[in-house]
Amino acid sequence: MIKEYDRGIISFKDYLEEIEVNNLYKDKYSWVKSIIIYIIPYYNVTYSGNYLPAKFAYLEDYHTSIQNFLKEEAEKIGLGKYETLVDVSFLNEKVCASLAGLGSVGKNQLFISKRFGTFCNIGTIVTDKEYECVKHDRFNLCLNCDKCIKACPTKALDNGFNKYQCLSYLSQSASTNFELFDNMVLYYGCDKCQDACPFNKGDRDHIYDNEALLNLEKFEKLKDYKEYSKNKTYNWIGYLKMLRNLLVLEVNNRNISVSKLEYYQEKYKDTKWFYNHLEYLKKKIGE
Repeated sequence: MIKEYDRGIISFKDYLEEIEVNNLYKDKYSWVKSIIIYIIPYYNVTYSGNYLPAKFAYLEDYHTSIQNFLKEEAEKIGLGKYETLVDVSFLNEKVCASLAGLGSVGKNQLFISKRFGTFCNIGTIVTDKEYECVKHDRFNLCLNCDKCIKACPTKALDNGFNKYQCLSYLSQSASTNFELFDNMVLYYGCDKCQDACPFNKGDRDHIYDNEALLNLEKFEKLKDYKEYSKNKTYNWIGYLKMLRNLLVLEVNNRNISVSKLEYYQEKYKDTKWFYNHLEYLKKKIGE
């Protein structure tokens, strides 16, 4: 249940003046008058263990929990026509939140909430209800301390943001930049730049889900991975990318044999990126 959040409202007209939106979306959403923005924190608690995801994936899929929350909010407010959006959106959510005076974007390209730091998600409700919206002056919370840049193990922030070097992106993709995976310490996502940010100091209360712990041994014992992952934030990346991530972690933790890698290499030999990555991992073990 979501109990803590920050909220702001902007007019759709002000948003359109701020950013160019595809005409298709303008037509489809011509009924929208206002955008209600919610900043919802997830909890800044680090648990011990070598086989964890990033903090935003500790619990159930935030897309589902936030969608449910937004629908409850819309009904409570008494909105007529509305649509709830989380991540999959025609809106630039970070621009919306900035226009609402709720925070700004940091050098790591993550939204910094005035209340919650960067450990937060953004959800929006677009509605035909027209509010009298206050225009907020834009501001920049980023302290220019460069701590996030220095903390990134793959140098993804050295010259702006290069997503193809970001460990969070890499954990979700079939990347062939195999050497960058040598820095992987989580099986999904990455928290390095956020842990370094001064706005994220201090833990928050959190109910820990033991299912967040996942290593290769547990993974191999799962009877149905799709069933296991259906309520997880990472369910969309599929079985093979998750297997790759866990194999990388086992190699990085020096906890796997070449024969085990060869087993999976042979099993999925028709998937070139996977086969080649395991070839790289075998050589790394032999170093």
